[in-house]
Amino acid sequence: MHNDVILVCGNKGSVGKSVASKALIEWYRAREVKVMLADGDPGKDVAKAYYQVVESCETFDLTVSEGWADFTDWICTVEHRLPIVANLPDGVTEKTLYALHRYKPAVDELGFETKALFVMNTLPDCLILLPQLRRSIKTIYPVKNLHFGKSTDFAHYNKKYGRHFETIHFPRLQPRLMNEIREAELTFEAVTRARPNEACSTLLARLEMERWLEQVYVAFDEVMEG
Repeated sequence: MHNDVILVCGNKGSVGKSVASKALIEWYRAREVKVMLADGDPGKDVAKAYYQVVESCETFDLTVSEGWADFTDWICTVEHRLPIVANLPDGVTEKTLYALHRYKPAVDELGFETKALFVMNTLPDCLILLPQLRRSIKTIYPVKNLHFGKSTDFAHYNKKYGRHFETIHFPRLQPRLMNEIREAELTFEAVTRARPNEACSTLLARLEMERWLEQVYVAFDEVMEG
């Protein structure tokens, strides 16, 4: 586990990829595992909230091949052999898959194992490149983001891929609270201990976040540790 590089990705934007990246960091930290962060999303939403709490945080432009080269060099030169959460840009594309073919041999040689968290909504076009990604990466954890519906609403995935993967069921978080957290650039754990007059400091917000994080930890435990 300590040599895992987990690429948090999806086939399109606004499926909850950044939320999944943050939740994964929280899961590691709740288990007292130090973690590093590579934020390759142009908005740098994850890095802004988590740069002070992870062991190391770097940002890269993973929309271009040069950014993937920089990302690879960073992994090859880091002093720590800790899990790395890599938040990828919106949408797995053919360009992403090509970059992976160039990236993997270098990190494989160092003993890192690349895995993927593949976040999706209920629509079929979220899954277009999943089969090709599967050919590049041995371990993929598809994530059903239940913000978009019940597990049974992911009909296309259930029919075509459901039996092939261990699937993470990602709990729904109240959208208004999520927007407040994003605007305040807070970690999820920070919301649970917010003081009066701080962003998201209401009792309802703290309780909602505590409940949601407990569900997130169970979802990750069942699949990634199961």
